[in-house]
Amino acid sequence: MRLKAKGAGIELVEDYRTDQLIDDIRFLTKGFYQFPGDFWQNVDKVSTDRKGRHTVHQVPIDHLGGENFYLNEYLIDDGSDFCARVASKTTKHLEIIDRGRDRLMHHEAWGVKPKNIYQGMALDALLDPDIELIILTGACGMW
Repeated sequence: MRLKAKGAGIELVEDYRTDQLIDDIRFLTKGFYQFPGDFWQNVDKVSTDRKGRHTVHQVPIDHLGGENFYLNEYLIDDGSDFCARVASKTTKHLEIIDRGRDRLMHHEAWGVKPKNIYQGMALDALLDPDIELIILTGACGMW
């Protein structure tokens, strides 16, 4: 990292291990929430709309188990092809962009393809021009 920084003309570079702001990364959000079973079995009042090329669902928050969701957090389930990203949030509704596991698994950038849904969500976020900052943690190639 220091060599790349010096090559780019950056003079002061700190080691990433010594400048961490959080001692335990377990306290960071995972970036996704996995629902047990089938997501759509737990939701009965949904408003669906098209916004440009995206299918957007408005789901009542009280149907989602009382979890605290974050913008750009991905939602997946155990029982279907469901995958979505939180677009906006009010006190009563969560607006989610339908992404679909199959669609995420077929992303490709510079010859790189995801090997599982977690890499698919990461690649989807990295390729989205509306998301300005993405932080990925974990060992390389472990998933």
